[in-house]
Amino acid sequence: MINIRDKCTEWSSKTFGEELIELNIKDEILLEYAKKCFKDLDILDKNINGYASEGLPKTEEGNLGLKFTYSEVFHNLIDDNSFTPVTYLVAIISKFLLASATREKINGAVARGLRTLTSLLREPDFAYQIENQLRSYGFNVSTELNSRQDGGDHTDVLLHIDKRIYRIWLFQFSPRGLPHDIERVSGKRGELPNGIHLLCPLHTEVALKYDSTTKKIGKLNIKIQKYQSSLASCSARAIKKRANLEERLKKSVESINALNLIVKSEFEICTKELDIVDGWFFYSKDHIDRISNFIINNPTINVYSDVVQTLTAPERYLSEIQIFEK
Repeated sequence: MINIRDKCTEWSSKTFGEELIELNIKDEILLEYAKKCFKDLDILDKNINGYASEGLPKTEEGNLGLKFTYSEVFHNLIDDNSFTPVTYLVAIISKFLLASATREKINGAVARGLRTLTSLLREPDFAYQIENQLRSYGFNVSTELNSRQDGGDHTDVLLHIDKRIYRIWLFQFSPRGLPHDIERVSGKRGELPNGIHLLCPLHTEVALKYDSTTKKIGKLNIKIQKYQSSLASCSARAIKKRANLEERLKKSVESINALNLIVKSEFEICTKELDIVDGWFFYSKDHIDRISNFIINNPTINVYSDVVQTLTAPERYLSEIQIFEK
């Protein structure tokens, strides 16, 4: 099983453009379209990391005319040791070129594909981490990943542990995504296969706060260096200018001290939920530990019909005449 986190560190040392050149693509039309697409999306000169998807245009997958899923493209490539986010994006471009898609549609597909890559990478990483964790407890463990499981079987990771099989769902928990998650679990997006289903929600909002604060600290550090440099070269006669720079420097230092206290607290909360590796969000060691212990301690398994009743209760309530007082 590939160690995704090590790969992330390797990828981040290159830009999308540099990696594109190193692929030695023989198809000149494909190569030219890839360059144009990366340039249009402003990622050509960006390092290959999870932050590259920020600011990309939003597109609706249903409007792209897809004859494939991003999961299929990903799973067809991920076992190859030469896999990178760029090989994945080039594969998407190639499929759209075969369909004679417009440049605009290709750009939209690649933007969507890059945003989707974050969740796709979590699957092999989770499999790698959970395997190692459970083996450390002495269990006989193996995992399976494929696009059919991901889509048709509603299974991101198929976990074999001793004589039991678990269908693991990996998903971001958010108010916006909740209706979609309810529909999937309750079978409205396709009937669920028989077996033990384990839901593993990831609360990424805590990481977003931490990530935002660290970026603010980084920007303030740059400002502080700039002010210190300006003060060092400032003439002693420029009293007003010097006073202004000193005031700005003082405020920036005060702000960064306050943020350092906040980021420490946010980091402690974040690491209980997930790890940020070069801008990619993965389940943290603490989170993997909780999931492993949950499996090992053999909790009472809920009956699926009861789960559906719970998830669809609001729908049933609102579909009939009701009265209540607040």
